[in-house]
Amino acid sequence: MSADLRPSAATRGRRPRSSVRQDWALSGALLLLLAFSLGSLSVLLTGGAWWLPPLLIAGLVLAAAGVVRVARPGRVLPLIAGAAALVCGLTLVFAGDTALLGLVPLEGSFERAGELVREGRISIAEQAAPADVTTGISFLVALALGFLALAADTFAFPLRAPALTAVPALALMAVPVVVRPGDFDAVFFVLTAATYLALLQLQRRRREPVRAFALGASALVLAFVLPGAVPSPSAAGGPGASGAASIGINPVIDLGQDLRRPNSTLAFTYTTSSTEAVYFKLTTLTRFSGDRWEPLQVQTQLENTVVEFADPPGLTDAVARTEVSTTVEIGDLAARWLPVPYPTTSIEGLEGSWFWERDGLAVRTPDANARRQLYTVSSLSLRPTEEQLDAAPSVSTPPQLTAVPDNLPENIAATAVEVTRDADTDYDRAVALQSFFTDGEFRYSEEAPVDGEFDGTGMDAVSEFLEVRSGYCVHFASAMAVMSRTLEIPARVVVGFQPGQPQFRDGEFSHFEVTTHDLHAWPELYFEGVGWVRFEPTPGRGDRPDYRAETTPDDPSTPEVDESQPTAQPTTAPTRAPVELPEDEATAGAPLGGGADASGPLLGAGILLGAVALLLVPAGTRVVRRRRRLRNVRSGAEPATAAWTETLDTARDLGIPIRSTETARVAAGRIAQGLPPDAQDAVSRLRQSVEAESYASTRVAPSPEDVDAVRDALSRLRGLGERLLAFLAPRSLLLMLPGSRD
Repeated sequence: MSADLRPSAATRGRRPRSSVRQDWALSGALLLLLAFSLGSLSVLLTGGAWWLPPLLIAGLVLAAAGVVRVARPGRVLPLIAGAAALVCGLTLVFAGDTALLGLVPLEGSFERAGELVREGRISIAEQAAPADVTTGISFLVALALGFLALAADTFAFPLRAPALTAVPALALMAVPVVVRPGDFDAVFFVLTAATYLALLQLQRRRREPVRAFALGASALVLAFVLPGAVPSPSAAGGPGASGAASIGINPVIDLGQDLRRPNSTLAFTYTTSSTEAVYFKLTTLTRFSGDRWEPLQVQTQLENTVVEFADPPGLTDAVARTEVSTTVEIGDLAARWLPVPYPTTSIEGLEGSWFWERDGLAVRTPDANARRQLYTVSSLSLRPTEEQLDAAPSVSTPPQLTAVPDNLPENIAATAVEVTRDADTDYDRAVALQSFFTDGEFRYSEEAPVDGEFDGTGMDAVSEFLEVRSGYCVHFASAMAVMSRTLEIPARVVVGFQPGQPQFRDGEFSHFEVTTHDLHAWPELYFEGVGWVRFEPTPGRGDRPDYRAETTPDDPSTPEVDESQPTAQPTTAPTRAPVELPEDEATAGAPLGGGADASGPLLGAGILLGAVALLLVPAGTRVVRRRRRLRNVRSGAEPATAAWTETLDTARDLGIPIRSTETARVAAGRIAQGLPPDAQDAVSRLRQSVEAESYASTRVAPSPEDVDAVRDALSRLRGLGERLLAFLAPRSLLLMLPGSRD
């Protein structure tokens, strides 16, 4: 073999190295690509600095891989360096106090990582977009971006396939498309596409603007078409979908989706000493922005222990009350908000750190979970009289309790005024509003808002709901609360559960069961001296409170007791023992908030198998092509061409640069370099057979054994990592792309 055909040291089974400056420019372009792709998540996450930790981690990964690549070129070592930088970077940012020198992870660091993963999963499950970025969510985003940075670096350098760097970018940009199809950030998409086109040019020796433009245009078309082709989450919901995925920070957003699921899920069971229906509050939505109802931003206040609660706002001793004890056993309700009656006075038996919020006395946790909790709640059953409610004075309350947007649709306030024109007091107005919704003109429907495209809690949805007069609890609660505010009555929306259904065993009452179909929203209105009072404007749902009930006549034989007044003494209704949930009942159905259910392991296994199958698609395609060619070698019309093409693709997969413009003799010289003599002879025979088939009248039959011998010899010259890359991501498949060149 002539010396002029011998490949240079730079091409002996390795990627041809560009200059150091070009490598660093490409790494910078990768970081910019990931940064702009990450920006597309801004429609899902609130705050201005949540992107800093993920970008820091991605930058460390790319920098570590780049430094090692300059010092010692190769495929495996830069990948290892990038993975190490990912682990150390996450440790530094999120668990520095548990690590050696704040950088090297120890056992406590991995425990912290597990806690952050759990915290992040719960936060994602609880919150509706746009979500507040907790430490757990930040950790998950940083972890994901670090892995995507590793993948992008691998595509751009070891595989020399910069076109595949679009995969990590599209993985990020697909998230908002699926979660919120209507909120697509075109600015970040254009920036990402432009960076991607520039990145393609950086990796190429020859500029190919036509091809780059074609790839970029195809990506643009795909990205703009994809949102319309992907079903929205609500459309995808079905029997197997996870239920109540957004219980927590803003659960009202997806409550309708949960109610529409055909299969309900057991949320919790309870027993109670109350003789009246017990509503369970999860959270209170006080702030109305015009677009949605939201809770106030509450900081963790662990000093507000659940051992003793503060007095309910506005409640005085003049209001009759009964002490109630309720024992609750949670099923698979994976949420940070705890279902409790209002107003709660104390809780016993909870595991983890829990605190109550001053705004609505809702109970939440910074790091625990409601799932599988067993606790006993002491609460008050309040019985204000009509006189107390009518006499409630108008007082100065925080502006946010009566605030409505300046551009509120006119029909909302006008309807409120019309409905309450004959009312004299705020309580009369509240009762008139409640009756307006429940006296027959409005219809309960979980589908009408979806069909009419007003499924939400904002002022436009309320305005449309008042015209259509059909919706579900979210619309009734939001409408009554907003209309009350236009009348200067403080109002808010509560999300929680209805009382559920009584269960019997052997003909005897056993306990109440509450399912996802009992999820509910209702308004609370504020009356000074009484506090927050529940109303029920949703027809056919829940228990409608009636504070105008007739009083008991005073018994003249007991002048020391006025029986006409409600008693403030506790009732003697027995407290029933807590019910142990059977294992099959406790895990039946889809979970709340993403908690594990009976189908969880199967779903996880299915996702894992799907990911593995997707990973093996290129390898499977390559195996099929190889077998088809070997069949042609044995019995095809052009056996030598098939054998030679397979040999060339094997060399390409293993990192030997083979160009389609090279002659068979030049390519054979590249392939045979470094092979043992018998393998070099096999390369020579394959080259002679394809030359004879192409140019000579006498053909030389190729041997499938020669093809296998060359393949085995080339593989033995490569390390395990290179062989694995060749199998999982064969470069020869890139030639299948339209317009591809070597």
